[in-house]
Amino acid sequence: MKIAGLLLLLLLAPEGETLKIAPWNGYKGAVSFTFDDGDPSHLTVAIPELDKHKIRGTFFLIVKSMGAVGPWKQALATGHEIASHTATHTNPAQFKPDQEEAEIAGAAKTLEQAFGHPMVSFAYPFSAITPSLKAKIEKTHLLARGGAGPVIPPDPEPDWLNLVSQVTLTDTKVEVYKGWIDEAWIKGAWSIFMIHGLEGTTWGYSPIKKADFAATLDHVKDKDLWVAPFGEVGAYFRAQKLVEQSKGVAAPGGMKWEWKVPPLFPKGVVLKVKIDPAKQELRQKDLPIKPDAKGLGAVRFDEGSLVLRPR
Repeated sequence: MKIAGLLLLLLLAPEGETLKIAPWNGYKGAVSFTFDDGDPSHLTVAIPELDKHKIRGTFFLIVKSMGAVGPWKQALATGHEIASHTATHTNPAQFKPDQEEAEIAGAAKTLEQAFGHPMVSFAYPFSAITPSLKAKIEKTHLLARGGAGPVIPPDPEPDWLNLVSQVTLTDTKVEVYKGWIDEAWIKGAWSIFMIHGLEGTTWGYSPIKKADFAATLDHVKDKDLWVAPFGEVGAYFRAQKLVEQSKGVAAPGGMKWEWKVPPLFPKGVVLKVKIDPAKQELRQKDLPIKPDAKGLGAVRFDEGSLVLRPR
């Protein structure tokens, strides 16, 4: 390597420097639509409307009441996320001493066997959170959605086992839902919708009108937002923070960053790294990564390292 090139790289990324990952997969913000309880209206209303808009959602299923697995497998096959909402949806405040294990680990195992992959995400029944419950969830799930709260900013690092959400209700006007989306776009944040029943449900909690749901999906498509399942956005966000905590060190041919991939991470997480293609080359497994039109290089989190070289 030429000395001038090495000096340039050290100026661009000094040893010990952190690596900046583009938040939200290179979009300005993110939105996830999540659905609780496995209500029949999710299959008859939500999924057809999501598919029509080419949007993928997250469905938190209760093992006891999820019904036939076939329709949910079809949803999974078309890109929606299937996740856990416990075995029986009992309020954690009413758990018996030995019930937590069955409700958390037992439900996760049953769903994994039914759908063929580990459950990345979890949603608390009744949005009730206790320290012991979080400790159980941490052993079986990468992420957990909590109750009502503000949109989640890109900094600081959030509580991965209590990612707060915005709750839809029958009496809430559609302008409010659009406002949550606008807020995520303006603030560069993540809005997580918590939806229960939809129009036509026989038992779903606080159902929302189909027209309001469709209008909300229309609105989110007009923004520069990453609209993706909860587990997908959350895994990217968490991987981003892990990589940004690593420090660059001088290595043959450039600067190298290394990180460890923790257990429970889904395979195939791809991070976007901002580079100047006129001055830098990004490589993994000693192969160059060509940046896109935004100057973002796609880095495979599973690889555990990357190298920046000067041009």
